Amino acid sequence: MKQSFHRIFSIMSKKRTLLFSLKLAISIPLTWWVLSRVNIGDSAEKIENLDLSWGIPALICFLFIILIGGLRWYIFYRALSRTVSLDFLMKINFSATFLGQVLPAGIGSDAAKIWFLSRKERKLSVCISSVILDRLIGLASLLILIAIFIPISFTYISNEDAKYAIIIALVCGGLGFVFLLFLACLPNLFKNLKIMASIANHINFARKEGLSIKPVFFSLLLSFFLHLMAVLVVKFLANSIGLEIDFILCLALIPTVMLIATLPISLAGWGIREGAMVTAFSYVDIIPSEALALSVLFGLLTIIASTPGAITWILQTKLLKRNAN
Repeated sequence: MKQSFHRIFSIMSKKRTLLFSLKLAISIPLTWWVLSRVNIGDSAEKIENLDLSWGIPALICFLFIILIGGLRWYIFYRALSRTVSLDFLMKINFSATFLGQVLPAGIGSDAAKIWFLSRKERKLSVCISSVILDRLIGLASLLILIAIFIPISFTYISNEDAKYAIIIALVCGGLGFVFLLFLACLPNLFKNLKIMASIANHINFARKEGLSIKPVFFSLLLSFFLHLMAVLVVKFLANSIGLEIDFILCLALIPTVMLIATLPISLAGWGIREGAMVTAFSYVDIIPSEALALSVLFGLLTIIASTPGAITWILQTKLLKRNAN
């Protein structure tokens, strides 16, 4: 299992430049497309005049989002192993969130989680599987929320193309989830494809060892709360720039935006999140420059809220260098 892990990351390392280039090739056109639709000056003015009486509560909520995410991950980790404490996993989650936003090398927060956790957890299969389970539950809960609030979404949206887009996003997300479960159930199907076979084996291990009723139930509850907190962050940020949006409207639109933003086709979600936010709010008569300001603030808040992770990362790096010497 350990050799398999290193083989995957060795291949990923060789292709990292290509992956970064592809993501950059997607992020730049997306960003250009968004900027071509908005008045950048108006967006910048909105951000400059941010009302901190709403911005600070948004920051506090985002800190809770990172903490809830760490707790959800810990639930699955505890189902697989008991080597690492909750405190250590929380530190990793902050660091991984920060690195996932600021590193230009195309390294996602999930890869950072696995790397940090593998410093203490000897079983790399546990490191990978805990992250896989955390990601699967996050995706499942998001799809459930979108499905629940589709009727409400359609009461706000009159554009038929927008309605179809939401349904397509939900169906594609569901198919992606089913495909991952398909990998888990039939790992031998990909035995001739080394990378796919290794990924399938890890997903299969995660399914067998971690998908029991208790951790799934509690992690789903945490996931719903996490997504609702993210919607609340958007509502607070909207208030901070003088944009009046109903919480129910945010609840109807933001989960779909979050689903699209999680697609691993851009750098830390930049570009694709802005495009999704501007497009979604345009269907409910929100000015594009205001939607762009809202999305940029959300991205900046992610970095600011995860800044404690930068300190942890620096200290961890120094400790590893000291031990190596």
